[in-house]
Amino acid sequence: MSNNIVKIPCNESAPYSQAKNKISFTIPEGMIADLSKSYITINTDISTTDTAGTKSVYNMSATIQDDNNNDIYNNVALVKHATIDASRIGMIESLRDVNLRAVTQDQYTQDENDKIEDRVMSTEQTHEYNDFPVSPYRVLKSEGDLATIGASEEITHELKIPLKDIFGVAYNEVYDTSKYGQTKMKMEFNFGKLSTVQAGNQSDPVFLNQSNLKGNVAQLNNTSGGNQSVGRATDDVQLSTAHIYDSVEESPFYLSQKLQVRVRTGTTGGGAAGATLQGAIDNCIIQRIDHNEDGTLKLFFDKQIVAALATANSVFATIAADGQPSLRGTDVATSALNINSLDLVLNTYPNPALVNVPEKLSYFTYMSEIDNANGNNPHRKNYTIPAEAVSVMVCFPTANDGINSNLNYTSYRLMYDNEFETDRDVEKKEQLSYYMISRYFADNERPLKSLLEKRRNGTGADNSNIPNDNNAIFSVSPQTPMSKQMNLEINGVAVNRLHIYSKVPRTI
Repeated sequence: MSNNIVKIPCNESAPYSQAKNKISFTIPEGMIADLSKSYITINTDISTTDTAGTKSVYNMSATIQDDNNNDIYNNVALVKHATIDASRIGMIESLRDVNLRAVTQDQYTQDENDKIEDRVMSTEQTHEYNDFPVSPYRVLKSEGDLATIGASEEITHELKIPLKDIFGVAYNEVYDTSKYGQTKMKMEFNFGKLSTVQAGNQSDPVFLNQSNLKGNVAQLNNTSGGNQSVGRATDDVQLSTAHIYDSVEESPFYLSQKLQVRVRTGTTGGGAAGATLQGAIDNCIIQRIDHNEDGTLKLFFDKQIVAALATANSVFATIAADGQPSLRGTDVATSALNINSLDLVLNTYPNPALVNVPEKLSYFTYMSEIDNANGNNPHRKNYTIPAEAVSVMVCFPTANDGINSNLNYTSYRLMYDNEFETDRDVEKKEQLSYYMISRYFADNERPLKSLLEKRRNGTGADNSNIPNDNNAIFSVSPQTPMSKQMNLEINGVAVNRLHIYSKVPRTI
């Protein structure tokens, strides 16, 4: 059983970016590793600047963006091309467009619960507990005093990419570099697809949620007999939220958060509609949050909201005519996702002498072909498939460097060496189409778990999906003594670009 972790830094020095995206790792001789439990880590953080006022903490996260910006992609979507070779046996795998192939297969090999759970490990934030996303790049403190427990924190986050998401040989549990020699992994990353996202900005609808608006304050009545100041810890009174929270973690408010505050003031008897709308106060930073007995939250700001609230007067929430809630977020001035380091984390065996090293390693890898397809409808063309190929997947990237496969075809049909694979056209979303998908994944390293053909929506609840379909064509190909001709016919829409991934067995 492997349980000894060895971290190998990449050979290239920081900083890393889309302009510096070719990364390599060297595994020395004399190690036995379980590649199936090994992975690459990308250490990242998000830095921000403020438009004005004191430095605050913004709820920032990262996302992998393609043409469908709301899609959630696993971190392997960052790997464009990859190779692995060993000094004693040469090339083990050479893979192109890893991201398109892996992302497409993930769509079918993850069940709907897996897609929710994997959000925690990916760039995406989770919406599991409330409608205010929790970022892996921030520790947001929803209760307490900034002076006592400190500000909400900006932290680093590791993006993990399992090796078996990239390489077929990584499904093996025993890889002996004493046998195969020094091993080098080289990868070209798509760091340019990483971008930052702010939750709780000025236009975030979270402050408009619920019937009494999460962004509105509770009515504050002055019955003291004299004027009262409102807002700071040193003032007479403070504002509380109108919304009631069973748990403070359900709220969109946290220490060091910068808000815009706007209220109405007037006589208590006159009500909110008769009160005067005060000017917006920008860059108000929350310095303390108390959970009141009635479930509302008392917010202590670093700025005074009302200098002198007269007796028998009240602070009211804004009304619909004002067009905004009393409390809403502040837009970050600039944000940047920084890639600090990349490491290969190997799960190795502490006692190599006790490990049973197999004589040979068997695995599957992929040979790929790209065709611009010329925009034909119907599309009819012959492709040469390797003799040893056991299956074929045809993807349709929706952009030139896209990782999202989607083609709104009506039907297709495949022929190998002049023999049809099916007795009729395979129509999209019909029973035969689903049968072809299940047949492809029947002997796959990762079994079929979903036929939904939709990815999770990064801006909605955890169980919401994007409206777009994500699909591919799947086929089990006959193994032949020589390379074979695959005739592909696609009907119903012009085909502008396709990638063919032939799955082939290998042994070292």
